[in-house]
Amino acid sequence: MADYALAEVIVESNDDLEIWSSIVVGFDDDKSLVVELEYINYDDHAEDYVHKAIIDKMAAFLLAQQLRVALTDLPNALQKRFAVNHNAYVPSQVKALFYEILAFLKENRVVV
Repeated sequence: MADYALAEVIVESNDDLEIWSSIVVGFDDDKSLVVELEYINYDDHAEDYVHKAIIDKMAAFLLAQQLRVALTDLPNALQKRFAVNHNAYVPSQVKALFYEILAFLKENRVVV
């Protein structure tokens, strides 16, 4: 997981499984909003990957306005909207939630 400003964990899969994944949202050094899906296969690291949806600062500002939150509260607002409060999710469910978040961003006319 990269270091992001105001980062919020949306979901993590159970870390007792041989495959682990998570979704984190926050701001990068360029002040772009980043939604990051990380996937780690502890048995075969060749399958590890990270997918990022990067929303530039202006698009993030417009999204914050649509959601009626301050720009700095946007990661928290997305966390509250999509968070799963337990780690019972398996990696495929985490990946599906990532694509649900992408669909939400597209519906709100945020280009990803």
